[in-house]
Amino acid sequence: AFILDFPSTTLLECMSTGMPTALFYDPKAVEFEPEAAALLAKAVRICTDRERFTTEARILVETARQSGPMEPPREFLDGYCLSQGAAQRASEFFSSLGIRG
Repeated sequence: AFILDFPSTTLLECMSTGMPTALFYDPKAVEFEPEAAALLAKAVRICTDRERFTTEARILVETARQSGPMEPPREFLDGYCLSQGAAQRASEFFSSLGIRG
């Protein structure tokens, strides 16, 4: 499980693993487009309330123990993170290095 305190590239990398992920952030410091926020909320546990953070973190860890890896949240990643054809280009790049994915 991953627990992050700012939506950044690291969040996207964690989401790509399929492991349970939580994001704790200050909504006064970060603003999401409404559609992006809705998709993100389907993909990760989001907490903006300090008082609930410990509870949310415990739930996340328990979820990780019980379920293990999940399917990465394609809808959010495809809509907001990956350019068209990025997955294919990445696969071709790693194949050119002799790495199969």
